[in-house]
Amino acid sequence: MSPSVVLLCGTGRDSIAVAHALHRELSLSGIVVQHRRPRRNLSAPKRLLFAILGPHRYELLASLTKSADERRVAFLEERLRKAADAYFRRQLAQAGESLPASLPAGVPVLQTPLINGPGVLERLQSLRPDLIVLYGVSIVKPPILATARVAVLNAHNSLLPAYRGSKVEFFQALEADYDNAGITIHRVDAGVDTGDIVFQKKNPIPGDTDPFMARASNQLLVWRHYPSVARAILEGRAARVAQPRDASRAYRAHELTLEARLRIYRRLQLLP
Repeated sequence: MSPSVVLLCGTGRDSIAVAHALHRELSLSGIVVQHRRPRRNLSAPKRLLFAILGPHRYELLASLTKSADERRVAFLEERLRKAADAYFRRQLAQAGESLPASLPAGVPVLQTPLINGPGVLERLQSLRPDLIVLYGVSIVKPPILATARVAVLNAHNSLLPAYRGSKVEFFQALEADYDNAGITIHRVDAGVDTGDIVFQKKNPIPGDTDPFMARASNQLLVWRHYPSVARAILEGRAARVAQPRDASRAYRAHELTLEARLRIYRRLQLLP
């Protein structure tokens, strides 16, 4: 009997690519997609606009009513995001892959804004996964983790224990420090990116790389290596290395203020 593997992922084009790579290698039993929900203080018309446009286009439109710096950053980030997306697609094409428009056909998909919600827990309990694979979702709580018989894996975009947390390419760019650029695939425990390391791959990112392009480069490494590492975990072939208890602090998305983003883009000479 083949193992049951469930992917919990976000909505990006990289999530679709990773889902197809994992499905080819492991035949996914199910996928749970966490989508962003609008802020609670948005009015009903704005919530509808958010649903129609999606988060990136909505934020770009909303920036038109904000300060000049906020508008400059929003339009620059949209341009950088598109350039990184095009790079990701080109690299896939060079590897003989095209980016599918949707998740793998035939795999049951649950859409949710709440990755720790009761619907997700019920779905996982019904699928009885041997392995849960995380990619681009919020922190997963113990009841979800406990549904996996063998392990829960996560792919993180730095060489842990450096730069734990979210949006780490931005903080690396902010601190002009790509020495720990790369990916780590690790077992998930109750901490934030503190579980045992099972795979690492350094990414030699030039110091003048913008954070969107750095992220796309790391995502390609995840796409290449996640399936084989997941299989090694299932087959008991993957070594594990404990992270030091004095691991670096976890970075949070809310720390990436407008001022911090301006510092990044001015250092990279992308803004005056």
